[in-house]
Formats: sequence, C-alpha cells, structure tokens
Amino acid sequence: MFRISSSTVDELATTFTTLTGCRVSPFMALAALLWAHVNRARSPLLAPSAIASSTMVTVVDLRTRLGPPFTDLGYIGNCVLSAKPTCQVSKDSPAHPLTADVIAPLAAKVSHSIRSFTRPVIESRLATIVSSTTSPPMTDCEGLTFANGLDIYITDWRRIGINNEWDIPGTSSSKPAVVRRACWKGEGGIVVLPRRAEGDEDWEVMISLEDGELKAFAEEIRGGGWLVGEMEKEVEGLGRAKL
Repeated sequence: MFRISSSTVDELATTFTTLTGCRVSPFMALAALLWAHVNRARSPLLAPSAIASSTMVTVVDLRTRLGPPFTDLGYIGNCVLSAKPTCQVSKDSPAHPLTADVIAPLAAKVSHSIRSFTRPVIESRLATIVSSTTSPPMTDCEGLTFANGLDIYITDWRRIGINNEWDIPGTSSSKPAVVRRACWKGEGGIVVLPRRAEGDEDWEVMISLEDGELKAFAEEIRGGGWLVGEMEKEVEGLGRAKL
C-alpha cells in the first residue's frame, strides 16, 4: 500500500490544471501520477516486445450523466463504462525525472477521457457492446493487456463504506476509521482505498504488479518525494507483488 498526502494531490491537481488548461480533479491528478510511474517501472518490457502504447482504464459512473431513472434513489445496479486514455511509450525515451510538467500531458488525457462521456457517446458505446455477437461476449476492456503488458486498471473506492454508521459496540466511533479490501488478484490493478470527503486524510492506494516492477515503482515514486514520510521507510523492504 502506498500513501500520498492530500495536500500533494491537491497541489498536483491545481498545477496540472494550470499547465494543461484542462479541469483536472484530485482523482485525475493521482491517476496520472500513478500511470506515469507504472509506465516507468514497466519500461523494461518494451525492449523485447512490440508494445508501443499504454492504456489506463478507470470506471466512470454514468448515472448523473444519464439522469432518471438512473439517478432515482430506488435504482439498484451498475451503470458504468470505462474511460480508456492511451499514451505512446518508447524504450528509447530518456529517463528524466517524473516531475509535474512531465506528467501533465497524462493528466490532460485522463481529464479529456473521463469528461468525454456525453449522452451520445454513452449510447453509442453501450449499443456496440449490446449488439456484439462474439463468444465470449465483448467487454468494455476488449483488447487490453494488463498482465505482462503496459495497461493498468484503476478503481475508485473512496466512498465505499467509509461513511456508513456501523455502531459496533466497544468502538470509539460509529463510523470506521479505515476500510480495507483484499489484494487485487490480477497484475496491473490499482485500487484507491476509501477516505472521508471531509478533512485532509491521505490518499491510500493498493497496486498489483510483478515483483520487480513493483520494486521499481516504489523506488521511483519514493525518489520523487511523492510519498508521505513514513511510507518511505516501509517501501525499503518491499519484496511482494501485492501489499
């Protein structure tokens, strides 16, 4: 698990918005930061392969974009599609530090991709999936390679369970202090863990990569000064693909 301070993510969002002219939310800024560092950690894959691009998949909640009945309180079920920004990668790219100005173009791609979900786009994407006659059926992540590839999948759990009042006897609060989930089983998965909307709690993320890539990721993001202080000590002993 990696922890990045709320102030760092907020400052990145403001910086990316200024550099790109796009509205970049804190989640988009965090996603771009992680995407850049995962790409750097996985760069050795490029030498023996023909991989030339990386796609970051993140789920977009369509309910507010579609309106009723999907926004009704009684609606139960998923109503999502995946944003899939893509960037070109090269094994010959210079190993320059991953500073905010270097990462900013990825933040712009994330912002454009997520904000592109207008009603016509949603209806077109859903129609394509529903009309598929392939076996197995087409999925929204068709053609992407998460294991032994450069594609990643990031899911946002920020609001899942963290504001529920559990009222467990003997605890100091009716709400949980933290919510944890099982490790991501497949390679290339990233989970943003639950955090309260109020206050300035750190952002916590779980990342699943091959052992060597995870160690390279940890060293790079720590070296850039992006992690909360105590996390720098924890990643020194990193040796597992799932934390």
